[in-house]
Amino acid sequence: MIQNRFARLSVRSSGAYLMKKYLVIFAVCLLIVTAAIVSVRVSARDEAASSLMPSPNLVISQIQMGGGANANDEFIEIHNNGDDPVDLNGYRVVYRSATGTNDVGPMAVWTTSTILQPGHYYLIAAVSYDGGVAPDKVYDPAVCTCSMAAAGGGIAIRLGDSNTGTVIDSIGWGTATNVFVENTATPAPGNDNSKIRGLNGCQDTDNNSSDFTTLTPAAARNISTPANTCSGGGTTLFGALAANPTSANAGGTTLLVMTVIPATTPPSTGITVSGNLSQIGGSATQTFFDDGTNGDVTAGDNKFSYLATVSAGTSAGLKVLSATASDAQGRTAPSNVNFTVNGTLPNEDPLLLGNPSGATNSIANENNYLMTKTGYSLSWNRSRNIPNWTAWRLDSSEGLITAALHRTRVFRTVGIR
Repeated sequence: MIQNRFARLSVRSSGAYLMKKYLVIFAVCLLIVTAAIVSVRVSARDEAASSLMPSPNLVISQIQMGGGANANDEFIEIHNNGDDPVDLNGYRVVYRSATGTNDVGPMAVWTTSTILQPGHYYLIAAVSYDGGVAPDKVYDPAVCTCSMAAAGGGIAIRLGDSNTGTVIDSIGWGTATNVFVENTATPAPGNDNSKIRGLNGCQDTDNNSSDFTTLTPAAARNISTPANTCSGGGTTLFGALAANPTSANAGGTTLLVMTVIPATTPPSTGITVSGNLSQIGGSATQTFFDDGTNGDVTAGDNKFSYLATVSAGTSAGLKVLSATASDAQGRTAPSNVNFTVNGTLPNEDPLLLGNPSGATNSIANENNYLMTKTGYSLSWNRSRNIPNWTAWRLDSSEGLITAALHRTRVFRTVGIR
């Protein structure tokens, strides 16, 4: 029997010894290539990639990553730069390492009503924070495993859950390249210093490098600090698009949700959302719904939804879906999200090294009938009611052992004797 410790490609044939020898060579070569080559796969980001636009009401106004005496002397300060009170219930503050792809924390999450008035600040600090201004909320880096790296990282305010909630505002510093970086990361400030947003928290161009400067030493502000209201606050219509799931097979579905925060000056009326789903075979002007239909969960909550179907003929790979929110006042808020259509890419073809028996998908070739499945191919012998041979690829995201165990539950293979 031909066998590999991690994976097995088994072949059975009733042909002559020469054919068996050829199949043995093919199986060994395919195993070696499968183990040695890492499949080039296209994957979606774990969240929506929104077009750059100012945050509608909450921003990160100051952040300290650590102190000289204690590396966990950290704080995050947020500011209500809008014209209206904001209830923090449902929001959270999360961290990502410089190259991180998943949220860590949260440093803060609000599950009950907490009102932040226009122009006011809110201070979130680690238990090792030693500043003179009392924090409004405290976190323990040892518990949330969210200690900020001085050299580079990112912080975001999300509305909703970690990884999937709408990013309202974010900052990336130093060596950060994660999705929390807005345009260009701001330089790391050094111990006991902070990065502070210009105009006392009101400057917001969605460029971290431009919006933040270094404050030496840091000077945190809390909810009791005198308010600093921002002129022109509330004039922005905000929208962020998300997909759940972020990948699907052709013929599958994904729920697209555009979270909209209306402008308040003047108030948004007549909000509509239209999406371009042409890359997955949908309409380029698809209407999204906020009426409890078409996948929308709650009517009238400014979350416009559409349950999209990936067209059966859609090719595998990364797709970019987009949507735009509009109001009757002429404001627009575009957003997009990366979405992956699953499928076997050319370099993942199980028959990369060839077809050992010349199997075809002609019904006249019933004892050497080629069947191509997602992830594996086989030659079926109708008279014997077993495969002549079976070949499969190992998904690099599964790992060799996991993939081999999974494949044994998908089909049975028989070894050469």
